[in-house]
Amino acid sequence: MTIRIGDRFELNTEPAYILGEGGMGTVYEGVDSLTGQKVAIKRLSTEVVRDRPETLERFAREAEALRRLNHPNIVDVIATINEDNEHYIVMEYVPGGSLRDILDEHGPLPLRRVLEIALDLADALTRAHRLKIIHRDLKPGNILLAQDGTPRLTDFGVAHLDDKPDVTRTGAVVGTVSYLPPEALNGHPLDERADIWGFGVVLYEMLIGQRPFEGETVTARVTAILTHPMPDMSRLRYDVPVSVQSLIGRMLAKEPTMRISSVRQIGTELESMLHQMDRSTQVIPQMGGPTASSGRFETTPGHPYQPNPEETEYDFTQGDEAVTRDIRYGAPNPRLQVSNPPTAETSSTETYTIPQPQTQQSETARPAKRPLNLWLMGAAVLVIAVVGIALFVSNLSSEGETDESAVPIAATGHYRVLFAELEPLSGATERDVTRILVDSLEQRYEVADPGTHLDIVTYPNPIRSANEAITVANQENAAVVIWGTYDDVVIRLDVQVGDVSLFPTMHFPRSLVERIANVRIELTDPQNEKIAPYVAGVMAVLHAADGNLVEWTRMVAAMPTETTLAQAVSSVATSTHCFLQQYLAAPDDALTCINAAISTESGNAILYWMRGMALNRRFLIEFVDERLLPSHLNLMRDRLEGDFSTAKRLGPDNWAMPLYTQLDGTSVGNRKNNLTIANSLNEIEAAIRLRPNDWAPLYIRAELAFKSGDVAGARMYISRALASNPDVTLPYTSALLLALRTGDLPAAKDYIETILAEFPDTTVSRRLFDVLVGVTMPESLVPGVVSNLVIGQYEAASSLLQAFNAEGNSSPGLFDGDFTLILLSGVAQCGQGHYEQAQLAFNNVINFDRDFMVARLLRASAYRRLGDTARAENDLNAVRQSDQAELLLPYADAVEAGTLTCANIFEIDELQD
Repeated sequence: MTIRIGDRFELNTEPAYILGEGGMGTVYEGVDSLTGQKVAIKRLSTEVVRDRPETLERFAREAEALRRLNHPNIVDVIATINEDNEHYIVMEYVPGGSLRDILDEHGPLPLRRVLEIALDLADALTRAHRLKIIHRDLKPGNILLAQDGTPRLTDFGVAHLDDKPDVTRTGAVVGTVSYLPPEALNGHPLDERADIWGFGVVLYEMLIGQRPFEGETVTARVTAILTHPMPDMSRLRYDVPVSVQSLIGRMLAKEPTMRISSVRQIGTELESMLHQMDRSTQVIPQMGGPTASSGRFETTPGHPYQPNPEETEYDFTQGDEAVTRDIRYGAPNPRLQVSNPPTAETSSTETYTIPQPQTQQSETARPAKRPLNLWLMGAAVLVIAVVGIALFVSNLSSEGETDESAVPIAATGHYRVLFAELEPLSGATERDVTRILVDSLEQRYEVADPGTHLDIVTYPNPIRSANEAITVANQENAAVVIWGTYDDVVIRLDVQVGDVSLFPTMHFPRSLVERIANVRIELTDPQNEKIAPYVAGVMAVLHAADGNLVEWTRMVAAMPTETTLAQAVSSVATSTHCFLQQYLAAPDDALTCINAAISTESGNAILYWMRGMALNRRFLIEFVDERLLPSHLNLMRDRLEGDFSTAKRLGPDNWAMPLYTQLDGTSVGNRKNNLTIANSLNEIEAAIRLRPNDWAPLYIRAELAFKSGDVAGARMYISRALASNPDVTLPYTSALLLALRTGDLPAAKDYIETILAEFPDTTVSRRLFDVLVGVTMPESLVPGVVSNLVIGQYEAASSLLQAFNAEGNSSPGLFDGDFTLILLSGVAQCGQGHYEQAQLAFNNVINFDRDFMVARLLRASAYRRLGDTARAENDLNAVRQSDQAELLLPYADAVEAGTLTCANIFEIDELQD
């Protein structure tokens, strides 16, 4: 019977179309009606869902993991469908069988083929681990082989996704026993090293034909894994090099801390072994077999096999291998589109055709992934489902056609960095340098620092000129485009401005921006030399030209400081990138670089603005630390004001950058208490008009209102800033400070919940402040302190505050953030039972502002704990008679009743309306 799912895919449920059956369900051969191509459709068993509801989450976990990975050696997901209480994953169809099939039929594989398969698998696992996905069930049955012989890792049903909780039955063991590491059998938590163990077992099995730790029963196998040493491979196969046995031995170290810890390192060693084989002239004699073979799975010693000369395979050199995938539902997957798909006769033949390699002439691009004809057969000996995805990915909606060369669309608010396939120069040995460099960028900007909002995407074809790069960038909506060439020694890259329409308030001529942004770089060691800082540099220039202060700051804050850089070889842009790369690490060197850029490009307003920012930051550091005489500070201030004025004069009238971002201070009295925003009201209002959806000018406007005594106006502007959904804590923190000052504890509760739920990294604002002002602002400490207070970690909160006070380079901050920190320090002291110290902290706050009623509320609680009920009652009466009485009366009553204390006021449950 044929059924149609998702209004697109045809699924035949007759036994002849079953590709495999397992513990979760059945995999069928299906057809994509949009493309006419075969697909593999995995249907979750309704009986399994009924008996084990957690399996549904495991099923969703598999779909999500595969959808995230997007790698040539990992099976593609085309769609996930949930309709009529049935659940499906539609995947690419891979016709070459599984590695399990190959090993069962032919035994051990040739050494070169083992290393080739292993290298591809290492590449796939590197991608998975980079995205914090642990497979946890590596075995030959979960490694499919395309018809060109390249492997596809599949079955992520028990994978661990780092950002998803595991929901495991008590005592559950995840995976297949024969491939599980000792720590899994002992019930310990698993990390990437569990995959490395399973990978080592698979490597061993491909070479020897059996697993290293065998036994007739499950108990015997578990005992072998836990106690037996790895057998000496040289006694079982004569042609296994010492280096290979050493690598597998390190992968199978029983103690995880002794195991090789990085799949990337495994890949590097495998690649080195293959290169060594290529250089070697030694011919290892074959035993009982031919002396040479053209097959990728040619016969190994002791396993003679001669392919039937009449057997043929489909030629995958035709079609569109270079096209990257677009797996949005409703769109044909171009990687699955072939001009002459295999016929039913060739795909169902009883004689097995060993996949052969592409000829050298056809290997102009990495082979594309191809459709699947066999899923994992049967259930594992011991697989206990572990699931942890809260929501199943429901069926998607768009049915529009997509261009075959389309690359994945960027997430909302993100910017695409397009990396074109690098072109080998004439005579150069083809290398997968594109993948290495793309992986490095993904690791930096999608994994290590996803807050940069950069999506790294690949473009399947070479780009050969700057104009072509612009055309492609405009087509693909990419903010930055990277293209270039390589030979056997040097990789040459151009990192250049892409689609400027993505920056709607940029009014500079494109050529002016390009001259200080576009950079040509060279590198000889793609594994270690980094290009990420140049990408951030181009983005920083674009954001500066766009008037986007927050994103410019974000790019500079994300600039890697301890890394080996690729060498820049262009002129003005080289100085610009030098400035941005040294801005935080070496401020004096940064100024030298920007001076060099200005000497060459003296009419460029962006350069003057950036130099003004560097001078402003340096001025503030000196101002707060009181290291320079007032006369020297005034000279420095004159210089930075001159740069901002020049930037304003040279730049477009509708450029927002010169209108704000200046922090200034006076030189009278205690200078630390006179740090204020010096921007004029008119300029900030103009910035708001130019960038109405930008929270930064609204935030500064709120601070100006607060400094003038208009607290209600400050809250209004902060609310407007929050309406743009900022993705950093700063405006939410300031909203929290204002809520506390006005006695609005219910609102404070909401802001605390938002900060804790959406901004777990409490260091982001601090890094942004470091770029802007170079000193620690109190607001940047508030999220970390509050997050400790609400969970009762009072000592940790005190430690943060003590470290802040010990730095000696802090400022009063915005919205009087320093006094809020004093307030929080009192809460931390209360939590530790130090009520006298808490009362002193609250005294300091009240002496600063006698109308700070929340401080009086907290001091009343401290007084009560000290037995001074009279003073406590005075504070509570002051609260009840204040303008904030309507908001704080329930809290005053709770303090008097003893149910609300100065220790638990920031616990979420106590802040109910």
